[in-house]
Amino acid sequence: MSSISIFTHQSKIDRNGEMRVFLRVTHNGSRFLVATGLTTSGALNGTMFPKGDRNRVAKKRRLDELLVAAEEVLISNAALTARQVKPLVQDAMNPSRRKAGQNLTDYICRFAETKTGRTVNLYMQTAKRVSEFDASATLESVDARWLSSFEQRCAKTMRVNTIGIHMRNIRAVFNWAIGEDVTRNYPFARFRIKHEATPKRSLTVEELRTLRDYPCAPYQRQYRDIFMLMFYLIGINAKDLLNLTHDNLVNGRIEYVRAKTKKRYSVKVEPEAMQIIDRYKGKNHLLSILDRCGSELNWLHRMNDALKDIGKTCKPGMKKEGEALFPNLSSYWSRHTWGTIAAELDIPIDVIAHALGHNIPELNVTSIYIRFNEKKVDAANRRVIDFVNGE
Repeated sequence: MSSISIFTHQSKIDRNGEMRVFLRVTHNGSRFLVATGLTTSGALNGTMFPKGDRNRVAKKRRLDELLVAAEEVLISNAALTARQVKPLVQDAMNPSRRKAGQNLTDYICRFAETKTGRTVNLYMQTAKRVSEFDASATLESVDARWLSSFEQRCAKTMRVNTIGIHMRNIRAVFNWAIGEDVTRNYPFARFRIKHEATPKRSLTVEELRTLRDYPCAPYQRQYRDIFMLMFYLIGINAKDLLNLTHDNLVNGRIEYVRAKTKKRYSVKVEPEAMQIIDRYKGKNHLLSILDRCGSELNWLHRMNDALKDIGKTCKPGMKKEGEALFPNLSSYWSRHTWGTIAAELDIPIDVIAHALGHNIPELNVTSIYIRFNEKKVDAANRRVIDFVNGE
């Protein structure tokens, strides 16, 4: 049995702030979404777009065509599973995709469409590298020897861990293609992705105290303060922090969904954190940064530059002089630093993992456990902060 309905949701927003339109397909007991490439400013009435939408008649005509194309596939492939029929529906709705997917590069690009944010760019970089190395490579032609050759080619210009990112991206595409019943080839069964230890990315408690109390240059103070705020909020990601609004502060806790993982977090705001929040309180955001600076990426770039320069002196029109306290410091160190100090205090690994949002597969995470563990995380964060305070 099959059915198709129109699906829009506030969580599916494009760059222009409009909702993306999907076909929601139910086929042989399973359900999946297929993007139509259309957007709308509001809910649809059947296949009719709201009156305020531009080209609403043309968009309705296109949506009707896509519905017919999808229905024909479902009728002709009634015996297939939903996983098997999904790529057929996608190809029928967008015939140009039939040529795509014939080589590995195209499949990487298609898989990138399922991702969001910076992850899309990472996959597109992988697609570019694969295309430059072997544009004709397919899911069937790639084997362990091909992977080794690709690795050797990348090694001429990349570090080991950068190559590992591309390899893991390719592996994810193969896992996805196998799950979609597109291929049964899995070249990674006999190929090991290399990894080397990354340089230190955390401060000791003594170094953190030095950073917290250092008489920074005026332009560096806000960046140092925001670094400390990120630490007090258990290594919250800078993008998530800067995009918080006053609505995210609920009963003394910051409640938010991490942009990267879509996981929900609840962090108790300790007095040390609230002091910094009050110092930089914003109008439209919890912090004033994005009220003043429209791009969190540009501001974060400036923050990382400023953190690396703390300890140097700089007079107007002159070069920076002196030694930096921590020349490799970046905003991400706040997260590693919290985890490192928590481990030094012998805080249980499951509490640290829960605080940082890491998965622990062997744990049966029920709602009761989560509520109980949030109290443990609150207590752990207080212990970490007290330790930094020397208490």
